[in-house]
Amino acid sequence: MLHYFILRIMRGAISHGEVLVDHLRRRRMRATTLSAQLSLLQIVGAENPVLISAAEQIFGAGGKKLRPALVFLVSRATADLANLKELTPKHRRLAEVIEMIHTASLIHDDVLDDSSIWRGHQPTIATLGAEQFSEADPIENQSKAMFFSYFYFALNAGSLLSNTVLVYFEDSGHWTAGFWASAGAALLGFLLFLIGAKWYRHYKPCGNPLTRVAQVFVAAGKKRKVSVPTDADELYELEGSEYAINGSRKIYHSDNFRVLDKAATLTERND
Repeated sequence: MLHYFILRIMRGAISHGEVLVDHLRRRRMRATTLSAQLSLLQIVGAENPVLISAAEQIFGAGGKKLRPALVFLVSRATADLANLKELTPKHRRLAEVIEMIHTASLIHDDVLDDSSIWRGHQPTIATLGAEQFSEADPIENQSKAMFFSYFYFALNAGSLLSNTVLVYFEDSGHWTAGFWASAGAALLGFLLFLIGAKWYRHYKPCGNPLTRVAQVFVAAGKKRKVSVPTDADELYELEGSEYAINGSRKIYHSDNFRVLDKAATLTERND
């Protein structure tokens, strides 16, 4: 119980830390966007009021909609580079603004679209982990709960490190180190996954479960006027290999969705 209590405390601390990091990232996004917007308006403001209005709308949209501003600035900055022997201060300023807009758009996407990017692996790993423990074994059933505690802890710890260490690499200009750190972490995780592959429990596909589910609903609908017995042992069920699909596991009876028990209720017609 003590280690479970400690894990709960750590989970809460990590959750609060994640909220704080998310808040700081949002503040950084707004500050970077505002700085880039002011710089852009200073560059184009004296030349074309239409560009001012367009820039304000682009920055107001934020996120991925900042990308058109990149196209505009790059085309504007490179239009007359062929006739220049060296970059002017104006072009250097444009380059800085382009980098700020790009950073702001990436931060915005990372904050809002994070769930669609990094959560893709979560259900697959969670499902694979759940299959390694048998619910019929009390010890393995307890280990299953511990697995999900450590699994959640590892996810948040990795997110915390990526939002601190990798952000530090980016802010300090060490992009190469940031990419190597990400690649190294991914490679390490993949190697650890392969190390345990020999002991994983694999359950092969065993037919379409929707067919049996549909049969239950159809049978329960046909017997909608039948009373369900209070004793679950009176419900119809085959034993052993007669009912089981190869590779499937038996789901034990529960008191939930008792209306579906009508499908297994014996009637005179069934007899």
